[in-house]
Amino acid sequence: MVEPISRLPGCNPITYSNATKCTNGYDPKSMDNTNTFHIQSKITGLYLTFNPISEIVYANASIQNPTYRETWGLGWAAKDTGRTIRNTELNRHFTIQDILRVRGPESDTWEIFTLEKQPNSNYYAIKNRRHGKYLKVEQDFTISGTTSIIVDSCLFQLITPNGGFVPEGFKLSDFNQNLSINIG
Repeated sequence: MVEPISRLPGCNPITYSNATKCTNGYDPKSMDNTNTFHIQSKITGLYLTFNPISEIVYANASIQNPTYRETWGLGWAAKDTGRTIRNTELNRHFTIQDILRVRGPESDTWEIFTLEKQPNSNYYAIKNRRHGKYLKVEQDFTISGTTSIIVDSCLFQLITPNGGFVPEGFKLSDFNQNLSINIG
């Protein structure tokens, strides 16, 4: 059995997925992933992720080898009772107007949600506080916020990286070792 890790990698020397480029000669710093989770859609069985260019959130990320882009955390909303949901890769919050997107690090009333645990299940419905509507996965995997009735496409599980294996990825020392072996 592979033991879960308590931290996700903070720097990938191959893709530079972090905002800060890796420093040459040092192993990547890690990020504490306590109180973070993956959001898995009941209807698709896949994790929520986002397109970094359009900022649109989709329910179509593989549950195999999850990355920062599929890792989320909760924050307390400053202007209202409720929670914010932020992505751990870029610290951007959920926002809903027409479809679900991620936006800047500061939250506003568009970004306040409640998570409603469903009876006798491990699923949650995520409700936007401003509109009083639930998030719903659409056929194109985008997520709308227009329904007031909870159906299967409105249900999500919060899967914690602490409870399952999240790949650590390459360490810079591994990359350097493989490079020296290949060069000979």
